[in-house]
Amino acid sequence: MKQITTISCKLKVIPEVAKEIEATMEMFANACQYVHKNSDKKLTNHVAMQALMYGIVREKFQLSAQTTIHAIRRVCSNRKTSITNHIKKELTFAPTSVDYDSRTFSLDTQKWIVSLKLLSKRTKFELLIGNYQHGILKGSKPTSAVLTKRNDGTYYINIHVNHILPEPKSTNKIIGIDLGRTDIASTSEGESWSGKNITSKRNYYSQMRAVLQTKASKGTSL
Repeated sequence: MKQITTISCKLKVIPEVAKEIEATMEMFANACQYVHKNSDKKLTNHVAMQALMYGIVREKFQLSAQTTIHAIRRVCSNRKTSITNHIKKELTFAPTSVDYDSRTFSLDTQKWIVSLKLLSKRTKFELLIGNYQHGILKGSKPTSAVLTKRNDGTYYINIHVNHILPEPKSTNKIIGIDLGRTDIASTSEGESWSGKNITSKRNYYSQMRAVLQTKASKGTSL
């Protein structure tokens, strides 16, 4: 069984390259918006959409072949989400992210850099990451990622890593746990843990908050 883990990694980006990233995100968003505007809003099959829109989108927005495909898939995916969640608001695509796959993205865990296809060329970025990211990414071979821009203007690459989970073992040892306030936990085997001390603490801090809020509302010095 596979599990996908997303690892968010900050990129070291100089101003000159930031302009190229911005241009790439702008073009990707414009391509998505064009696909959505110029196709049947009920169409969510990315294969059918690709057959319909790929040629004109590739020519009009000058994206790479794979990035064009991902723009089309982004539209189909967002439409499916809107339909599933009964969202009536019109879809819009902000220039804040771009989807990547193994043809447009690569990770070097020796030098800790990523290579991304931008509008004009492929560009390498140093990863500004800590031990947590190093530990999960070391030795991995991710095949997809999303380049994102955060509200504070920094850039991150969200790398998707596949993990193979061990198959669950069959067992006859089953235990039920009932959670509550008087007893915070009671098991089907007769064990229980009292919540008396926790409840006491909760009540104390609840009363303290009430006193402080009353003083604050009256302007009383604490």
